Amino acid sequence: MLDLGIDRILTTRLVAPLQRAGVVRSRPGLSVLMYHGVNDDPEPETQGYYRLNTPVSLFQRQMDWLQENGFRTIGLHEVPAMLLSPSGMEPTNRLVVITFDDGYKDFLQNAWPAMNRHGFTGTVFLPTAYIGNETMLFRRQPCLTWAEVRDLRKEGVFFGPHTVTHRELNRLSWEDAAEEITRSKQQVEEALGEAIPTFSHPYGFPAADRSYVERYCSLLERLQVKASVTTLLGRVRAGISPLLLPRLPVNGIDALPLFSAKMRGAYDWLSGPQRIMKRMRLFLGDG
Repeated sequence: MLDLGIDRILTTRLVAPLQRAGVVRSRPGLSVLMYHGVNDDPEPETQGYYRLNTPVSLFQRQMDWLQENGFRTIGLHEVPAMLLSPSGMEPTNRLVVITFDDGYKDFLQNAWPAMNRHGFTGTVFLPTAYIGNETMLFRRQPCLTWAEVRDLRKEGVFFGPHTVTHRELNRLSWEDAAEEITRSKQQVEEALGEAIPTFSHPYGFPAADRSYVERYCSLLERLQVKASVTTLLGRVRAGISPLLLPRLPVNGIDALPLFSAKMRGAYDWLSGPQRIMKRMRLFLGDG
């Protein structure tokens, strides 16, 4: 379904117009944006929904749109307090959380200048095996170094762990998965000299696997993680666990009509089909 762009068509041509006309009402929610790379690689072999890169000029336009529409950023670590006071998620507050997975160097080169110009902040999640004293490659893309991470932290960027080796945690033994989570958090904390209360789960989150979810949340609580983001679709609403936060994926297909529709809640409808697909995959033994 997603490969054919049906999500984009339904969002921009059906749900968003109905929303503007008042026929469809969107519940209040906080947008947590999920970026990966910010560069001009067109990813020709990857279908639109699954692309990981956002072109530099498009990212700049998205940041401009946020500022022009009165949005300000908050850190992911602030979200749990907002869940205790749901009025903070009202659309009139114009808040957004910006996150980046995988710790690519193009955050420093391309994303941060556009964000900093508007006074925005964000949280970058690091697969720590690929963050070193010298530049290392992950998926053939250069990653930040620890020195760059520390410099960006001084400028107001937040960081969190994204496991050590970026493997699919639910396909590992629980002992290995727990080690990936625990070690990566320790490494980021040691590098920055501060407690890190956030985490980002790599790959698709197996929300339908209750046993995994229970162990995952229990481990994060023991590690004193307060907010954890997933690949679950949608905006953050009252009643959602701060350890299972959904996000809105952003990449090169997110021209401003789709980007603005996502920000206004017109993409939230896709969370239902996603849940059904995950349950079917679990039932069929495929994750």
